[in-house]
Amino acid sequence: MITVIGDIVVDLFVQKSGNHYATDTESTITTKAGGQGNHVAAGISSTGEESTLIGRIGDDVHGEFLRREAKQLGIRLALEIDQSVETGKIVILVDENNGERSMFNDRGANKRLTVEQIEEIESIIQNSTLLYISGYSLFDPLTRKAVEKAKEIAEKHHTPIAIDPSSTYFLDKHHDYVSEFIRGTDFLFPNYEEGIILTGKQRPEDIMRKLKIFVKNPVLTLGQDGCMVFHEDRLLHIKGHGVQVVDTTGAGDSFIGSFLSHYSKSSNLKEAAQYANAQAAKTVQYIGGRPPQ
Repeated sequence: MITVIGDIVVDLFVQKSGNHYATDTESTITTKAGGQGNHVAAGISSTGEESTLIGRIGDDVHGEFLRREAKQLGIRLALEIDQSVETGKIVILVDENNGERSMFNDRGANKRLTVEQIEEIESIIQNSTLLYISGYSLFDPLTRKAVEKAKEIAEKHHTPIAIDPSSTYFLDKHHDYVSEFIRGTDFLFPNYEEGIILTGKQRPEDIMRKLKIFVKNPVLTLGQDGCMVFHEDRLLHIKGHGVQVVDTTGAGDSFIGSFLSHYSKSSNLKEAAQYANAQAAKTVQYIGGRPPQ
């Protein structure tokens, strides 16, 4: 079982071909289950591996929708229901020309993850094959303390740790803290831009070699160009898949979930990367953070 700590939110996708300021703009609006932690857990479960999602939602219709959807996917839930804050929501504007998106993020109840909540699920972390921590949890003072406790528990029980830096904007602001937090962890999944921020290097090969100094298994994602991994002490470029991109939301999360799931079964970094590339390629062909089940 892989345990995931991260956001669970409702995604509101807005597809539009233009913008009419201060008046109406015709668009298509779609509601989907979202959140980085939620997507990673779904990616794990979709491959047949057990996943547990630790997070926080509000006592509202959005929270109920997210719980119901996660259970349908087979995700085990260790969610706290917050009575005073609403479930997180993200408005996502999708560029119809290239599938890129801009996000307006209200993390809501996710920002109230506490040390006490983590302490209550110590046995879950102890019995996990791996603990995944979403980088968004590193950017807020309260959730930062919670994931510090989770990391401490994982290290005590020798549970491997995987981390995704999550956001170039927040990573740039919290670079020093994140660099220290990830030191000595087992897996790190930056995209190319995050890799530049973390290392100061520009060439993907140089980014990977520098990350390898303080992370056991760095995995650098490169969009449609695939990814880079170290396999049997060799740096490999695993090519991506040329597909028609509809929406890039969740592609990285899908990659991570499927990578960790495959690796937990095979212990083969190259095969896990190849499989994860294929799953991410499926994800970008649909609106929302995951392909249809």
